[in-house]
Amino acid sequence: MKWLKLSFVVILLSAGSVSATDEENSLVAATTVMMAWIKARASYDPAMIDALPAPQVKLRSRAFFDRVACHGSKRDCHRIAWYNGGDTIFLRDDIDPSSDEGTGRLMHELVHYVQEKSDKFPEVNECNRFIREREAYDLQKTYLIEYGNYPTFAMQLSPPLGCIVAVR
Repeated sequence: MKWLKLSFVVILLSAGSVSATDEENSLVAATTVMMAWIKARASYDPAMIDALPAPQVKLRSRAFFDRVACHGSKRDCHRIAWYNGGDTIFLRDDIDPSSDEGTGRLMHELVHYVQEKSDKFPEVNECNRFIREREAYDLQKTYLIEYGNYPTFAMQLSPPLGCIVAVR
Protein backbone atom coordinates (compact mmCIF):
# COMPACT_ATOMS: atom_id res chain seq x y z
CA MET A 1 0.00 0.00 0.00
CA LYS A 2 2.89 2.39 0.79
CA TRP A 3 4.34 1.96 -2.71
CA LEU A 4 0.94 2.91 -4.16
CA LYS A 5 0.86 6.16 -2.15
CA LEU A 6 4.46 6.91 -3.13
CA SER A 7 3.71 6.22 -6.81
CA PHE A 8 0.73 8.57 -6.65
CA VAL A 9 2.90 11.33 -5.15
CA VAL A 10 5.52 10.80 -7.86
CA ILE A 11 2.83 11.00 -10.56
CA LEU A 12 1.46 14.23 -9.04
CA LEU A 13 4.92 15.77 -8.85
CA SER A 14 5.81 14.81 -12.39
CA ALA A 15 2.51 16.22 -13.62
CA GLY A 16 3.35 19.58 -12.05
CA SER A 17 0.42 19.52 -9.64
CA VAL A 18 2.47 20.60 -6.64
CA SER A 19 4.43 23.64 -7.75
CA ALA A 20 5.69 24.68 -4.30
CA THR A 21 7.11 21.21 -3.75
CA ASP A 22 8.80 21.32 -7.16
CA GLU A 23 10.40 24.64 -6.26
CA GLU A 24 11.46 23.30 -2.87
CA ASN A 25 12.95 20.24 -4.60
CA SER A 26 15.00 22.50 -6.87
CA LEU A 27 16.24 24.28 -3.75
CA VAL A 28 17.66 20.97 -2.52
CA ALA A 29 20.06 20.99 -5.48
CA ALA A 30 21.00 24.62 -4.72
CA THR A 31 21.73 23.79 -1.08
CA THR A 32 24.02 20.94 -2.17
CA VAL A 33 26.09 23.34 -4.29
CA MET A 34 26.14 25.95 -1.51
CA MET A 35 27.17 23.41 1.13
CA ALA A 36 30.12 22.40 -1.07
CA TRP A 37 31.02 26.09 -1.41
CA ILE A 38 30.90 26.55 2.39
CA LYS A 39 33.04 23.43 2.83
CA ALA A 40 35.68 24.84 0.46
CA ARG A 41 35.84 28.34 1.95
CA ALA A 42 34.80 28.35 5.59
CA SER A 43 36.83 27.18 8.57
CA TYR A 44 34.77 24.08 9.36
CA ASP A 45 35.83 20.46 9.28
CA PRO A 46 35.07 19.28 5.71
CA ALA A 47 34.24 15.77 6.96
CA MET A 48 31.66 17.25 9.36
CA ILE A 49 30.01 19.15 6.51
CA ASP A 50 30.02 16.03 4.31
CA ALA A 51 28.29 14.09 7.10
CA LEU A 52 25.50 16.65 7.52
CA PRO A 53 22.11 15.81 6.07
CA ALA A 54 20.91 18.50 3.70
CA PRO A 55 18.50 20.80 5.52
CA GLN A 56 14.96 21.01 4.28
CA VAL A 57 14.12 24.28 2.54
CA LYS A 58 10.48 25.23 2.85
CA LEU A 59 8.68 28.16 1.25
CA ARG A 60 6.29 29.96 3.57
CA SER A 61 4.01 32.99 3.44
CA ARG A 62 4.62 36.43 4.88
CA ALA A 63 1.94 35.60 7.46
CA PHE A 64 3.98 32.57 8.60
CA PHE A 65 7.06 34.78 9.02
CA ASP A 66 5.03 37.39 10.95
CA ARG A 67 3.58 34.73 13.24
CA VAL A 68 6.48 32.29 13.69
CA ALA A 69 9.84 33.80 12.69
CA CYS A 70 9.04 37.20 14.22
CA HIS A 71 7.06 35.67 17.11
CA GLY A 72 3.86 37.59 16.34
CA SER A 73 5.51 40.96 16.89
CA LYS A 74 3.32 43.97 16.16
CA ARG A 75 6.29 45.59 14.38
CA ASP A 76 6.94 44.88 10.71
CA CYS A 77 8.66 41.56 10.15
CA HIS A 78 11.48 42.11 7.66
CA ARG A 79 12.74 38.54 7.64
CA ILE A 80 12.64 36.79 4.31
CA ALA A 81 14.63 33.74 5.42
CA TRP A 82 14.96 31.98 8.74
CA TYR A 83 16.82 28.98 10.13
CA ASN A 84 14.89 27.44 12.99
CA GLY A 85 17.83 25.78 14.76
CA GLY A 86 16.82 22.30 13.62
CA ASP A 87 16.93 20.87 10.12
CA THR A 88 14.75 23.37 8.28
CA ILE A 89 15.43 26.66 6.53
CA PHE A 90 12.41 28.76 5.65
CA LEU A 91 12.25 31.21 2.74
CA ARG A 92 9.39 33.59 2.14
CA ASP A 93 7.35 32.46 -0.84
CA ASP A 94 7.13 35.96 -2.35
CA ILE A 95 10.92 36.13 -2.82
CA ASP A 96 12.42 34.58 -5.95
CA PRO A 97 14.92 32.00 -4.62
CA SER A 98 17.03 32.37 -7.77
CA SER A 99 17.38 36.15 -7.36
CA ASP A 100 20.44 37.69 -5.71
CA GLU A 101 18.35 38.40 -2.63
CA GLY A 102 16.93 34.88 -2.43
CA THR A 103 20.26 33.18 -3.17
CA GLY A 104 22.12 35.38 -0.70
CA ARG A 105 19.61 34.77 2.08
CA LEU A 106 19.66 31.02 1.48
CA MET A 107 23.48 31.06 1.74
CA HIS A 108 23.28 33.14 4.94
CA GLU A 109 20.88 30.65 6.57
CA LEU A 110 22.96 27.67 5.38
CA VAL A 111 25.95 29.19 7.17
CA HIS A 112 23.84 29.33 10.35
CA TYR A 113 22.88 25.69 9.78
CA VAL A 114 26.55 24.66 9.52
CA GLN A 115 27.43 26.79 12.56
CA GLU A 116 24.71 25.12 14.61
CA LYS A 117 25.68 21.59 13.59
CA SER A 118 29.42 22.20 14.11
CA ASP A 119 29.16 23.09 17.80
CA LYS A 120 31.74 25.81 17.12
CA PHE A 121 29.65 28.13 19.29
CA PRO A 122 28.41 25.93 22.16
CA GLU A 123 27.76 28.87 24.47
CA VAL A 124 24.81 31.11 23.67
CA ASN A 125 25.80 34.68 24.44
CA GLU A 126 25.81 38.08 22.75
CA CYS A 127 29.44 37.82 21.67
CA ASN A 128 28.94 34.46 19.92
CA ARG A 129 25.70 35.73 18.40
CA PHE A 130 27.62 38.66 16.90
CA ILE A 131 30.44 36.42 15.58
CA ARG A 132 27.92 34.04 13.99
CA GLU A 133 26.08 36.88 12.24
CA ARG A 134 29.28 38.47 11.01
CA GLU A 135 30.51 35.17 9.59
CA ALA A 136 27.16 34.50 7.89
CA TYR A 137 27.07 37.98 6.30
CA ASP A 138 30.73 37.74 5.21
CA LEU A 139 30.21 34.36 3.52
CA GLN A 140 26.92 35.53 1.96
CA LYS A 141 28.65 38.58 0.51
CA THR A 142 31.65 36.57 -0.74
CA TYR A 143 29.39 33.98 -2.36
CA LEU A 144 27.39 36.65 -4.21
CA ILE A 145 30.54 38.43 -5.40
CA GLU A 146 32.14 35.19 -6.62
CA TYR A 147 29.07 34.51 -8.73
CA GLY A 148 29.15 37.98 -10.28
CA ASN A 149 26.52 39.66 -8.15
CA TYR A 150 27.39 42.70 -6.12
CA PRO A 151 25.49 42.57 -2.83
CA THR A 152 23.05 45.41 -2.35
CA PHE A 153 23.09 45.20 1.43
CA ALA A 154 25.55 46.85 3.76
CA MET A 155 25.87 45.61 7.29
CA GLN A 156 27.53 47.64 9.98
CA LEU A 157 27.72 45.18 12.82
CA SER A 158 29.27 46.36 16.04
CA PRO A 159 30.34 43.87 18.69
CA PRO A 160 28.57 44.02 22.03
CA LEU A 161 30.41 45.71 24.88
CA GLY A 162 33.06 43.44 26.35
CA CYS A 163 33.21 41.21 23.29
CA ILE A 164 36.78 40.78 22.06
CA VAL A 165 36.66 40.00 18.36
CA ALA A 166 39.58 39.44 16.01
CA VAL A 167 40.06 42.18 13.44
CA ARG A 168 39.24 41.07 9.89
